[in-house]
Amino acid sequence: MKNAFLLLLFFLSFSLNANMAEPYIEGSLSGTPFISKYAAINHEKISITTDADFQTAFFDIEYHITCYKDGEQIPLLFYAIDFKKEFSVWVDDIPIYLLPLPFDYKKAKNNAFSDFTYLYESGNELVLSETDNSSFGIRTEDLKFFKTDLSKGNHIIKVQYTADVWSDYSNWVQKESFKYALSPAKYWKSYGTLEIWLNNTKNEKPIKTNFGKSTSAENQQLYWKFTKIPVNMMEIYFEPEIPNTAQILIDIDPFRLMLVFGAIIIILHILAIRYYRKKHFKPRFSWVVITGSIIFPFITLFSYMIFYWIIDWIIGESASQRHGYTFLIMVFYPVVLIIYWILMWLVDYTTKKQMKKSNIY
Repeated sequence: MKNAFLLLLFFLSFSLNANMAEPYIEGSLSGTPFISKYAAINHEKISITTDADFQTAFFDIEYHITCYKDGEQIPLLFYAIDFKKEFSVWVDDIPIYLLPLPFDYKKAKNNAFSDFTYLYESGNELVLSETDNSSFGIRTEDLKFFKTDLSKGNHIIKVQYTADVWSDYSNWVQKESFKYALSPAKYWKSYGTLEIWLNNTKNEKPIKTNFGKSTSAENQQLYWKFTKIPVNMMEIYFEPEIPNTAQILIDIDPFRLMLVFGAIIIILHILAIRYYRKKHFKPRFSWVVITGSIIFPFITLFSYMIFYWIIDWIIGESASQRHGYTFLIMVFYPVVLIIYWILMWLVDYTTKKQMKKSNIY
């Protein structure tokens, strides 16, 4: 009994720790830059190389821009957070040092940022869109810029950085992904072309994307070309397949599985009560009713957590193991105990009367 109690405490602590963990671990996020009103991006080429474990990805990006004025200027504003190591920029093969955007960049109308007034003159918050229905505001400190002397005409701006993976534990299996925001291009006056090269040769994971089928594919090297924004937020992800057995149990749902298990328990308990009363119809109280009414509601409610654990075990190491506060189901134990005890007492009482009558006659 002591060992069983210790095992129960261990399982509850494991379940509590797993369920209280963050369901989402954010990785690096960058995106297409915001552009000056005196510049245009004609072509964007994004080359992405994932590592062997799909935990980091190297982004090598080229922006082919046209400047419409000469002199010292700020052609682009970059959004980049939580990147690994350095966020490196070159302008026409010359390395450029990035600076954080000052908090008061909106105040002075004639300052270096006056070429970006179109971004905030309407009074709306500068946002990045994840989908057509969801977006989030951009913090000033997450924007970076460079100032350089540019002539009118075409230039190539190159960006390189290493991104950390995003981990999503909100579903049954862990989803790992790399993201890149394309939604800033909605602020542009016009949109040129976009090329995406994806090199996944270092690992064998069957990755997917949210921007459609590639134009060409060979040995995990994929290529896309677009003339309009395909999605607000590019996502390259790996999500393991769920085994068929686990998927069947997921479709049934742990709560329904608990109800089925509870129904079986009730049937077996009623049979045990009737069997006991056939042998012992004289005692006022039935130990089968009392013991079962205490234990079986607890086991049934506890099975709700167990079914989550079973499904995770079938899925294996790719299971997220984060399903919310499933242990809170035990809060209902006192109520279920009382209702169950009353019902089983009625079964016992009815059976006892039947047994007495049959023995009289």
